Amino acid sequence: MHFGVHLPLADLGQGLPDGAALREYTATAARLGFDLVAANDHLLWRRPWLDGPTALASVLGSAGHMTVATTVALPAVRHPVVLAKAIASLAALADGRVVAGLGPGSSAADYTAVGLPFAQRWARFDEGFRLVRALLRGEPGVDGAFYRAPEEALAPMPATTPLGW
Repeated sequence: MHFGVHLPLADLGQGLPDGAALREYTATAARLGFDLVAANDHLLWRRPWLDGPTALASVLGSAGHMTVATTVALPAVRHPVVLAKAIASLAALADGRVVAGLGPGSSAADYTAVGLPFAQRWARFDEGFRLVRALLRGEPGVDGAFYRAPEEALAPMPATTPLGW
C-alpha cells in the first residue's frame, strides 16, 4: 500500500502558503515515509489558490524519494500542448517520478476563466487527454474538433522516463 499527501494550496484563513511552508510540509511528509505528494489543478476557487503544477515544481527539492502527482490536471482548461509540456518538465525535474492524473474538472469557473463552455468539458477532455498522451509518448497527435496536434510540438515533449501509461 502507498500513502500520499496533498499540498495545502488554498488560503483557508491564514493567507496563502509560501514556498518555504510548502517545502517544509513536503520534507516532513518525506521524513514520515509518505510515497507521494499531489496537487490539484484549479485556476479559480472560492478562496485564493496557488497553481498546482507550479507548486509541485517548487517542492521537488524537498520531495526526496516521493513521486509527485497531479490530482486532477485539466487538459481542456490548460490546453493539451501546454499541459503536456508542464508534465514533461515535471518528469524531467523529478527524475521521472510523476503521476499525471487528468480529468475534465468539476468547476465551471475554471472554464469560464478561459472562455470555454463548461458543457463541452467531457468532449474537450476526451480529445485533450489523447493529445497529451500522444505528446508525452512522442507519438503524432491527431487533429480533432477542438485541438490541433502541431508536428513541431512533438520534439521537446516526450518525457525522459516513461510515465506508465
